[in-house]
Amino acid sequence: MDAYLEQLFAEAYEREIEQEENVVRSLSIIAAIASVTLLVLREFGDGVPPFDWSPWAWVIHGLIVAIGVAFFYVLVFLFVALRPRRYEQPRNPLAIRASAEELVAFYENEGIEAGEAEGMALRDLRQEMIEQLALVATNNRRHNLARQRARSRAFNGLVMALALAFALVGTIYFEETVIAAGRQERGAVTSE
Repeated sequence: MDAYLEQLFAEAYEREIEQEENVVRSLSIIAAIASVTLLVLREFGDGVPPFDWSPWAWVIHGLIVAIGVAFFYVLVFLFVALRPRRYEQPRNPLAIRASAEELVAFYENEGIEAGEAEGMALRDLRQEMIEQLALVATNNRRHNLARQRARSRAFNGLVMALALAFALVGTIYFEETVIAAGRQERGAVTSE
């Protein structure tokens, strides 16, 4: 049973260390989506009409504000995902060795033969290591879950910002082609 638990918790610990690195690896995807969104906004930003209290101006400027809010949301959750956390590790090898020597000395002082004392110390040390691995894996898992949730929210906010940017482009295009063309047509009719 101890061998199984030791392997299980050691694998859980390693898995959580790898998960912590996965958060950083996903930043390039987030940066790429943010770049595309900002590129779209830069290319079509000249088409934003001045605010004139018309319904289309409200829609266009409302979309711009919504994109800004979405980027703020992304930055908040990126900060949550990337802020430093205290990941735990099992005790260092020197402390483990000192503990093993103390256990052997304790059992030998109790009058147990050297070979049997080492076996009992090994059993106790193994139990201690199993508990340590379980504790650090649980702690690290808690941190990784918080990071994954924050990263997911940041990613969702970024996708929303990209969708809003494309909605803004579509709205600007519609306003320039259909609405502005209608105004010009009405202006041409009234001038005749």
